Amino acid sequence: MTTSSIVAAIAALALQAASAQKINGWYPCSIQTFASPTPNPTSSSSSASSSVADEQIHIPGGVGMSLDEPNKISAIFRSLLLPSDLALRTATGAPSVECAEFTMPLCHDAMCASNATVKVFVKRMLAQSRVPAPKALWVLQGGPGASSVNMESIMSTLYDAPGSSLGGSVDIYTMDHRGTGRSSKLSCVATQIETSGSPTKGQVTSDNFPACVKDINTQLSDDGDANLLRGYSTTAAATDLSKMISILDTSASGQTYVYGVSYGTYLVERLMQLANPSIKGYVLDGVVSQSGSKSGQKLSFADWAANTNEVGEGFLTACAKDPACGAHFPTTNAKDTLRSVLSAMDKNPSSSKCSQLTASGVGTGTPPSVLVRSVLSQLLQVQAARSLIPALIYRLSRCNAGDITAIANFFTAYVNIFGGTDESDAYDSTMLYNLVALSELFTYPTPSRASLVASYLNTTIA
Repeated sequence: MTTSSIVAAIAALALQAASAQKINGWYPCSIQTFASPTPNPTSSSSSASSSVADEQIHIPGGVGMSLDEPNKISAIFRSLLLPSDLALRTATGAPSVECAEFTMPLCHDAMCASNATVKVFVKRMLAQSRVPAPKALWVLQGGPGASSVNMESIMSTLYDAPGSSLGGSVDIYTMDHRGTGRSSKLSCVATQIETSGSPTKGQVTSDNFPACVKDINTQLSDDGDANLLRGYSTTAAATDLSKMISILDTSASGQTYVYGVSYGTYLVERLMQLANPSIKGYVLDGVVSQSGSKSGQKLSFADWAANTNEVGEGFLTACAKDPACGAHFPTTNAKDTLRSVLSAMDKNPSSSKCSQLTASGVGTGTPPSVLVRSVLSQLLQVQAARSLIPALIYRLSRCNAGDITAIANFFTAYVNIFGGTDESDAYDSTMLYNLVALSELFTYPTPSRASLVASYLNTTIA
């Protein structure tokens, strides 16, 4: 790139940045948005749910014992999971943390037609020295639909917690993606669908989804123009980020780096296409592909179950190669044992007390195997908890008196750790998730519900 083209690019980006109408900030704030970053493990109302084609699964609170009873299994779980505030407690410095709102156009660069604006919330930890101008690192949450709250512990870890190589020398930023949290969150306000007192207890379902869409479209314009939803696309969020980076970059040569995790990588890939010269590097963690591979395939949320199952069965295959794990499945293997267990409990939920226990945790008409798949999928995503998967399969298959007690205690611990509500849940946007997932990350033409359910039921861990 020639010097003149670089100057032209910087000038164009400066002009774009100017369209950010104002910055409300910066204000001193806390690195932790919420005082209690994890759910209360003794909440008697704790429940966890998953769904396949709107069939809700509820793990019952207090399976086998009271949730507030001292529980060794719960203690084991808590020792496996890293508390989200651990890095905040161990950070050695006392960084300046600041928050601000940037006002951005709803419709960047003729993406849609409106003079409306949106607020984009940003939080930063300032480097300890301002001379020379410090480098900047942005950390972006996944989702789609998630706020930046879960990035706060990562910010602290990177800033100067033990093991960090940055040593408080870098400004670290995060933002709420437009449509989430404190960034003009997309929510069904008039319909009240997303309140816990609604008929669906706050869940957006296929039945109430059209009303929720109409509600949001009417919020965006008096005539309910659906085209304005383009203002909440990944491209719009990437443009927000690019403009803010241009505004905040005070270095002479561009010293900003951007890290994204999961859907955040998809956002970063879109940012890369904007070719902002203020950005020097990108980090993709858990890549969500924006374009197809050589085989023409790209990630689709319609394939979520199959993709998870591929990883899960790979993990179970590793069990057979491990002497300690494989010894518990001498005549078969963990993968085939799990398939047999799932098939048997669906064929006859009363075939064993373990099947009865599992069936009690799902709604009428929902196969009990759905609960097992869902729980195993959750465990698979926690590195330190994965070793519990073969143990649970083994006990579900053997199902003696000791196994029944262990499984009941396991579900109780699972509810305590994974099932509670979190303050930060209110910052997530189901409707932004639906918008981005269905518009940008889904198979077209859309597969039928029957085919998606069939694909799911053909898995073991999903």
